[in-house]
Amino acid sequence: MSRGRKDWVDLAKGIAIILMVIGHSGIPEVVSSGIGVPHLVRNWIFSFHMPLFFLLSGALTNWAYSYKEFVLHKSKTLLSYLILYSVINVLLLKISDAEFAEYSFIHVLQNGWGGFALWFLAVLYLSLLCARIFCNRYTLWAVSVCLVLGWGLAHYEIRLPWSLSTVPYATALILIGKLSSPYLFGVSQITLAHRYAVAATAFLLCTTVAYCYRPLDLCVNMILPLIPMLLGGVSGTLFICLLSCKLCTFAVAKKIMLPIGQNTLEIMAFSQVFLIVQSNLPIHGSLKFVIMAIGIALMVCLRKTISKRFFNN
Repeated sequence: MSRGRKDWVDLAKGIAIILMVIGHSGIPEVVSSGIGVPHLVRNWIFSFHMPLFFLLSGALTNWAYSYKEFVLHKSKTLLSYLILYSVINVLLLKISDAEFAEYSFIHVLQNGWGGFALWFLAVLYLSLLCARIFCNRYTLWAVSVCLVLGWGLAHYEIRLPWSLSTVPYATALILIGKLSSPYLFGVSQITLAHRYAVAATAFLLCTTVAYCYRPLDLCVNMILPLIPMLLGGVSGTLFICLLSCKLCTFAVAKKIMLPIGQNTLEIMAFSQVFLIVQSNLPIHGSLKFVIMAIGIALMVCLRKTISKRFFNN
């Protein structure tokens, strides 16, 4: 059953992708005694900004397709753009800096994208295919098994190419998102007092996790300790969703944030690479971000053109 597009969902994705760019830009750590505030902010961002995308994917995905139809649909919408954007990113890195000369097509094909954000598309694609197997039956059992498997890979520090070590944990997040979708899609309907209470509790929980533990890093399956990290990711996602519902009441916030949330794919795929390419050019200050925004806008136009011409959507 289609739920339709909800503005608060796009706004939540917009907030998360902005936090991702901030987190990957290298917030300076200023430590006086114990943990400095910038360090805590980075930990807070990492505690939920990537889990949010997996959880919302589980809540938003149309699970009614047959498995064959589901694979074909996700191959068109995720796998095809992963291949296209990988090719573009390799070409951009080749002209950027000798430091990234190793990022040839063969290297990426064999090893994946490492710390570059395109790892997310590969993991999301595979995790959705895994989640589809259990989305209608044995869902709770599948969540438990995936969490245990993810814990085992993290505990024994097993690192697989293409961030495949993260697939079990990401699959669990997607299934949790599916199970929690009735609450998420009813979140804008609860009373204001209840909403504030839940938001405050969720914020305190994810902040506590960020303060007490190292940052969550799904790219390398750094998910331990498992239960606190899972609570941090779920509570942080809930807080951002509730915050988005509130921001949706402001026209200015919607006008600015909705286009960002509707185009997170390109922002995730190109923000890091564009900044790297510009690092060797005589460009300074905010102009770098202006050029990055223009480049991402061009990638959005490319995706929409390809989608309309070849995929008829």
